[in-house]
Amino acid sequence: MSSPETDDLIGQIVLGRYRIVHRLAAGGMGVIYLARSEGAKGFVKPVVIKRILPHLVGDEALVGMFAREARIMSNLSHPGIVGILDFAEEANAYLMVLEYVHGFHLGRWNRFIRRSGSLFPIEPAIHIMISVLDALHYAHTLAGPDGEPLHIVHRDIAPGNVLIDVEGRIKLTDFGIARMRTDKTSASDKRALKGTFSYMAPELLKMVDPSPKSDLYSCAVVLHEILTGKNEFFAKDIASTAWRVLEHVPSSVEETRPDVPPGLADVLKRALSKAPENRHEDALEFAQDLRRVRGMPSDAAAKMLAEAAARDFNNPEMATLLKATDLSTLDKKWRETKRYSPRPSLRMRLSESVRRRSDPATAPPTKTNIDISDAMKQLAFRRGPLVGVVALVAIAGAATIAALRQRSADPAPASVFLVEGSVAAVGFSAQPATPPRDPAAMVPTKTSDSAEPPPTDSSARPPASGSLSTNATAKGAPKSRSELLTRTFARQQPQIARCFSQHASDVSGSPEISVRFEVGTDGHVLSAQVQPGALGSTPLGQCIAGVARGTDFGSQPEPTTFRIPITAKRGP
Repeated sequence: MSSPETDDLIGQIVLGRYRIVHRLAAGGMGVIYLARSEGAKGFVKPVVIKRILPHLVGDEALVGMFAREARIMSNLSHPGIVGILDFAEEANAYLMVLEYVHGFHLGRWNRFIRRSGSLFPIEPAIHIMISVLDALHYAHTLAGPDGEPLHIVHRDIAPGNVLIDVEGRIKLTDFGIARMRTDKTSASDKRALKGTFSYMAPELLKMVDPSPKSDLYSCAVVLHEILTGKNEFFAKDIASTAWRVLEHVPSSVEETRPDVPPGLADVLKRALSKAPENRHEDALEFAQDLRRVRGMPSDAAAKMLAEAAARDFNNPEMATLLKATDLSTLDKKWRETKRYSPRPSLRMRLSESVRRRSDPATAPPTKTNIDISDAMKQLAFRRGPLVGVVALVAIAGAATIAALRQRSADPAPASVFLVEGSVAAVGFSAQPATPPRDPAAMVPTKTSDSAEPPPTDSSARPPASGSLSTNATAKGAPKSRSELLTRTFARQQPQIARCFSQHASDVSGSPEISVRFEVGTDGHVLSAQVQPGALGSTPLGQCIAGVARGTDFGSQPEPTTFRIPITAKRGP
């Protein structure tokens, strides 16, 4: 993964109006960016964009969770919950646009306070948890369009998912593993353990379905932790943590903080009960109990929280100590409209290349971008540097991609790929094919590697296209399982083209590229490897692999391994 300084999305516009200005965080599955919404007359507004890593876009389970998070959040409109502004797919990436909270999450703030030798102030801590419980009560009781409760359960209440801005406003975020009534999840998903173990309710470890009461338990763990300075359920390994969640009874908060309001320890004890039936009935009752025992009015607690947040969040030492970007820098990044020179979005760049290609008077002689639809009609592929390349997948219906040198007598080239170790060749075309004008210009594409040498007997040779009816092909009916697989992947041609357009600098010359697939009987891609291997590790290779993994080949009679070549053509 690129560093924040070299991230190729920085400065780019996505979804037509959001300019990415800074990478906030990155993990094993996705990246979070600070961006700004750019409108008319100088309108700008900060937003946050979540994006699945390109090489994981083919992971249907992950994409499904991401889309489900967007669906759940689209139902939520509450001042204590981060709002979702947009969700869309662009350039083979799923993007979620969220409200920006100018501050830090509770976990970071608590860590800073602890490293400063203090404990979190009591009244602000209670105030924060009341706000979280109010937001949860809204989510737990929200009704859907049919008037029935959606039964949304967050499932991952933890300090890192409670955001606080410099003015003391509290926002609950990250519904990535949330559940609601209308979800159509598999039985295995319903029984899966999801969340952070040290904040997880004990019944979940016994494979009981998540419920609002399991969220309440997690809230109690968070409040107990920030008041005492320690999560007593956390251990160095998962097994020990799970055992503590099931068996350990946390200490009374009064032992560490004897100055807590009277009755607070009893409220927390009830909320931390191992048995769900002994906890509060709902988030509203838990919040009311906290309001009853708090030591000052709500307005006074909110003011204290705002003052503490402003003091600590604007302290440069906090960002330095936590190795985070300070808020003043983030503020400048999204406000400085002249920070980046105008850069069109990926879609705009592709559209412009098509426009310029169709108008010779405006096309610079050094440019080699080509119209995709025009390229698909070509049968001859030229060797040469790939400058502004456009990928052409083995296309059924618009073009024929050469995989091996064919005899000049053949009326059409064949697409060759491996299926379970044997070579199958399929000739196809949407219209009766004509011989390439220059057979010598055909680019050979390797379809084997050292692990799987191609057969050398005559049965393995590509048949002449006369062995397949051109008319039948023109009707769109696949003549074999091999052709069906090829045609299925051909539908991904626009996404593959975007990969080449975005990462053209990763290749030079005329590389022979192919994708080796392993597909299960359900048609889902088990693995997709871009070859040669040196290219597979580049952003281009990862982009192609992501598209490949997202292909659904439909039900197969048996697990299948095959290879499909990708040929790139430069413009004239």
